[in-house]
Amino acid sequence: CPSLIRINVPSTVKVIAPYTFRECGRLVEVELHDGLERIEDHAFMDCKAIGRIKIPSTVKEIGEQAFIYCEQLVEAELQEGLEQIGDGAFCGCKSLKCMKIPPSAKVIGKEAFGGCEQLLEVELCEGLEKIGQSAFNGCKSLKCIRVPSSVKVIGRNTCCNCHQLEEVELRKGLEHIEKDAFSFCRSLKRINVPSTVKAIDVSALQYCEQLEVVELHDGLESVGEGAFYNISLKCIK
Repeated sequence: CPSLIRINVPSTVKVIAPYTFRECGRLVEVELHDGLERIEDHAFMDCKAIGRIKIPSTVKEIGEQAFIYCEQLVEAELQEGLEQIGDGAFCGCKSLKCMKIPPSAKVIGKEAFGGCEQLLEVELCEGLEKIGQSAFNGCKSLKCIRVPSSVKVIGRNTCCNCHQLEEVELRKGLEHIEKDAFSFCRSLKRINVPSTVKAIDVSALQYCEQLEVVELHDGLESVGEGAFYNISLKCIK
């Protein structure tokens, strides 16, 4: 519907089905109400004009690629009650600047925020259990990420190519840092790996060119090939 500009979805609607508003290129305003429970796969795919979206507290799941390539989306407000953000849900939302993931969220799918080039800040809360592969890959403006203790694994390529990432806070409870998790984070200068981490995989922090200080603790069992390749290491324990 290339001429559709506004849509008000009434509270009687429980599900927005796959591809419902796909490629509504002039859709600017979307109003969703409590009562909605699921936004399914590709529901707002390529809605390039949407600037803001507020997800009601009754929504438990945002499907795969639900808002992919919503290139003008500056703000997506997620409410307590949301449990899962699907694979690629906000991938390619190049204008998105800030994301607060509510404490109720258990899963951030793979590539959920991949390529969100202007994303400056992400708030993750205790209770989050899984961050999927490449979840923040290519978030070139992201400066800080704090991973809650409820996360056991940082997946492959999670923060790869986050060129402005200066601060990474990892907490006890984390057990595994997978391949390329923080590779090419060119602004990262220091990292403290908690004592609960047993394995740092291949190339996990390669090409972190300003990384000077690495703190490792008793409990670590393996450091993979090239894990710290091509960094500016001055001190390691």
